[in-house]
Amino acid sequence: MSNANLEAVKTLATRNVVNLFPEYKQTYIDGLLEHDSVTEAVRTRLENSRESSDEDDSSIWPEKKEIEGRNYKQDGIDPDHPLAVYIQETDARIYKLTAPPDSWLTTFEYAAFAFGESDHGLWVDLSPGDIVLFHSRSEPAREALDEQASCILGVGIIGALTTKPQDESWWYDERPNSPKDQSFPYLVTFDRLYATGDIEDIDFSRSILSKDTTEANDNLTALTANGMSFETADTICNETTEAGFPRHRIQEPLDTTADSEPGRTLVNAITAHLKEVPPVAIHKPFTGNLDTGSLLDGLYFPDELGETIIEQIEAALLAGDHIILTGPPGTGKTEIVERVATYLADAYPHLYSGSELTTATADWSTFDTVGGYMPTETGGDNADSDLAFTPGIILNRLKDTRTGVQSNEPVIIDELNRADIDKAFGQLFTLLSGQSVQLPFTRNNREIELLTTDHLDGLPAEHQYVVPDSWRIFATMNTYDKTSLYEMSYAFMRRFAFIRVPAPEFTTSDDDTARTELTTEMNAYIDAWDGLDPSDEERDAIGQVWKQTNQAVDDRSIGPAIVRDMLTYVTNRRTSATDDLSERVTEAVISYIFPQLEGVPERKQIITHIAAVDATDTDTLRTAASDMLQVTIDTETES
Repeated sequence: MSNANLEAVKTLATRNVVNLFPEYKQTYIDGLLEHDSVTEAVRTRLENSRESSDEDDSSIWPEKKEIEGRNYKQDGIDPDHPLAVYIQETDARIYKLTAPPDSWLTTFEYAAFAFGESDHGLWVDLSPGDIVLFHSRSEPAREALDEQASCILGVGIIGALTTKPQDESWWYDERPNSPKDQSFPYLVTFDRLYATGDIEDIDFSRSILSKDTTEANDNLTALTANGMSFETADTICNETTEAGFPRHRIQEPLDTTADSEPGRTLVNAITAHLKEVPPVAIHKPFTGNLDTGSLLDGLYFPDELGETIIEQIEAALLAGDHIILTGPPGTGKTEIVERVATYLADAYPHLYSGSELTTATADWSTFDTVGGYMPTETGGDNADSDLAFTPGIILNRLKDTRTGVQSNEPVIIDELNRADIDKAFGQLFTLLSGQSVQLPFTRNNREIELLTTDHLDGLPAEHQYVVPDSWRIFATMNTYDKTSLYEMSYAFMRRFAFIRVPAPEFTTSDDDTARTELTTEMNAYIDAWDGLDPSDEERDAIGQVWKQTNQAVDDRSIGPAIVRDMLTYVTNRRTSATDDLSERVTEAVISYIFPQLEGVPERKQIITHIAAVDATDTDTLRTAASDMLQVTIDTETES
């Protein structure tokens, strides 16, 4: 005590005394009283506390009443709380995780808990669906910070086990030249996440590593406020199992037998005191990378085009852009963005909670994308029944419709240019530019708000939909739809990165070299498509149809996905060794290429080129073109 900081003593924060273990508190008080610099008000409190028992000192230390004012043993459980229901309906295992208080700040910042290299075995023991209680030690990892109350300050339901890049420093001990300079690559992420403290008072848009000592201490005080004290948790465990709360190991199972369930008792005792917080890190941008190998597995693109497309998508994500893939039908646009969105949710579950694919239509309005009023379920056929706001496609990606919990699901809009953009997106124009929007709808008499994280104050309220910094719209546009492709406004287009996915180009000549090149290209695609084994004749016939289709008119190509569909058809349409290849190829053209030509002004020219392929039946194509596309093939041109 002789080395105590006298200035700190003069402005004694009584919570620092309260947070000490009881066996040390009296010794600490005695030492403080030896200092002449202690103010009279504080001295009176200190002297009075000597005469008070630990069980009845809240009147002397109001701050302790604030910290321990919630009676976890007597307040009773909230039987309707999702956690209480969850442990009743599942056989979830319950663990406690122990870490310094500043480590728990990082956990809530990133919506993830990390294990170090030496604790890999403990990480592996956990499973999705397990419940973990967050136990905070009193001593922070950062020595300059104040000690806090040892307490249980949160609970989480594990969502996924994953890893993070080792070159990213999230925790204090990961910083270069930090006292331990460790790596914590093994992450536990959450489906549901709860805190007991005043978490709405903490700014999670900035890392604790960037905060000065005063702000970090304020954050720790807010985080540990109202936590279940170690003494209370220890008492509950002793009463349940005759063994105290395991405070020292990083991870420890609590409910080891059916007759000994301190974990469930602790969870039930804490339910009435929990606040739900976003289980994804809404303030964190995407800073990772895309795994080109896994994303292109089973796909073939000539001249490393696939790698280039993935690199462009990654660059757009890092730049904070929404993304539109453009190109002819069948080039793999939708397949690529579906794979990217799935990969993001799998590789970065602390950021993304899933994804959703939808197809735009000409009938779309803001009711479909944003939402609007609909009769409540109890309204029936009563025209005067109550109306309730029902979120649309976009808002449903930001909040779980069943639980109301914050989510972050990138939305994939296939064939975006089918929609009337101005009519369909409305208020979303403002949101896509990084501004918050107030909608002309209410929920519980509060106007519905679409908020960026910059405009979020505390935790999201029921009437607020928050757009995480990493959330994205992925869209595809078919360049065959010329009539609507360029009708979208510049104001909308400039909010997206446009990435072209072209169809392969073929040489116009028909000599042996050109035929060999076409065969080589077709074989490369067929090798990438599992389950396809066409004959050489089938391959060459469909290859010639593809080449003639793509060379008939500039910018009217089709992609390999349509070719794969045609090859699948002709190989499955075989009836005998002597059947008519021309019949099967013509049927494939009518089934898979003709639908792409609907509304295309140059469709007659394209069909005429296809009819020039020896392996097609001109009469059948002529009849189908007249019936389906209202065009007549010129017989003289065909010959």
